[in-house]
Amino acid sequence: MDMPDVSTSPLPLPPVAERHYRAFAWVVHEQRLMALLLGALAAATGMVWLTGAELQNKPPVIVHAPPSLRDAADRGGAGIGLGYDSLAFFLNGCVPLLYQAEAGRHPWLSLAEGLVAPEICRDAERRLQSHAAEMAAKGVSQTLVISAIDEVVSDPASARVAARVSGVVRILAPAQPPRDFPWQAHAVLAANLSGRLNPYPYFLLSLETEAAP
Repeated sequence: MDMPDVSTSPLPLPPVAERHYRAFAWVVHEQRLMALLLGALAAATGMVWLTGAELQNKPPVIVHAPPSLRDAADRGGAGIGLGYDSLAFFLNGCVPLLYQAEAGRHPWLSLAEGLVAPEICRDAERRLQSHAAEMAAKGVSQTLVISAIDEVVSDPASARVAARVSGVVRILAPAQPPRDFPWQAHAVLAANLSGRLNPYPYFLLSLETEAAP
């Protein structure tokens, strides 16, 4: 009777021993991974401590915050009395919008919003609307032509400027020569930070008319 060759046929491991072996093999990989993570953490900690030690020897950096809105407004209004050209440019571009009317319509009045106080726009709308029907029936148009800006008085403390504005309200009717009516007003302006709504350095606070048609 021939005996089997046990030297060339390995014996299988019992199931319990095989599960233990596989679990032990994964534990070895987990230990290597933990060692790698601990090494990376130790290196990062060392870099943090090294950076902190280096920063102790550097001078502090002072970062200046931007000025507040009030500070910027006060700074912008400090030299408001010197800007006569910008004052005249603002008044010529703003005040005529309050009197511009074409055949009973006043589409340019909305452009004055943000440039003048809301009550000034409401007064101008009531004034233009009161003659709208008659102007539309006759095809009449009117515009304001500013001819002089004088008696300019500035107050740097409050960033306000007052000026007397003079000109004529010109009435245009079909088949008739233009008619001019004298116009004067006392304007009070405040310093303004230029933006999208108001690109000018001024804001019209009040406009008291002294002579109007």
